[in-house]
Amino acid sequence: MAGQCGCTFTLYVDDIFKRFYRTDPAHHRNGSYGLGLAIAAGVAEQHGGKVWAESIAGVNTFYLELKTV
Repeated sequence: MAGQCGCTFTLYVDDIFKRFYRTDPAHHRNGSYGLGLAIAAGVAEQHGGKVWAESIAGVNTFYLELKTV
C-alpha cells in the first residue's frame, strides 16, 4: 500500500523497520515517531517470527511470519 503521500518505499524497504525511521519528511509534523514498524518487528522476533516488507511495481506489501506450536 502506498503511503499517504501516494509514494512507495522501494528505496527504503531495508530501513523502515529501524526505530525513528520515516520515509516521508511530511510525517515529521503529524505526531508520528517512526516506532510502529520497529515495535512490530521486535514483537515478532520475540515470538520466534519475523516481519518484512516488499515493494514491487509500486505495490507495498507487509508480511508477518510466526512459528506454530
